[in-house]
Amino acid sequence: AFIRWDQHVLACRESNELLLADVAMGKALMRLLKDLQGIDTTPYTELIGSKEISFVSAFALAAYLFGLDVLSAQSGFCWAYIDNQVAAATKLVPLGQTQGQNLLFELTEQVAQVIEQANHIEDDNIGASLPRLAMASAWHETQYTRLFRS
Repeated sequence: AFIRWDQHVLACRESNELLLADVAMGKALMRLLKDLQGIDTTPYTELIGSKEISFVSAFALAAYLFGLDVLSAQSGFCWAYIDNQVAAATKLVPLGQTQGQNLLFELTEQVAQVIEQANHIEDDNIGASLPRLAMASAWHETQYTRLFRS
């Protein structure tokens, strides 16, 4: 089931660029898990050795290995995503550190509601539905110059 859902996540990436970024982050997290002292990853060698693993799948495995409950894992993933996006925004747009911190607080106030909604989505309805993101990413990955890979 884990591998099936990981493949589903990767198949839902909106562009090749976003897929490459997701896989790179997933592989980096898996390397970190493998190198951590006191974490026995031996039973998960097949998953850790996977050539392509999404970041969300690697994050889920990390949460499992650290014994986090589902809500804590979901909250942690949301925080990681929001923090990453705000950090990119502070570099790309005229957004200062204080504005970035305020944005983090504002966005994290919505996490509980988003998790509640996400937990009520049926499995068959999970997927991507961001056509403008897909188009922008596809245009971006063929641009002559870029600031970020994704």
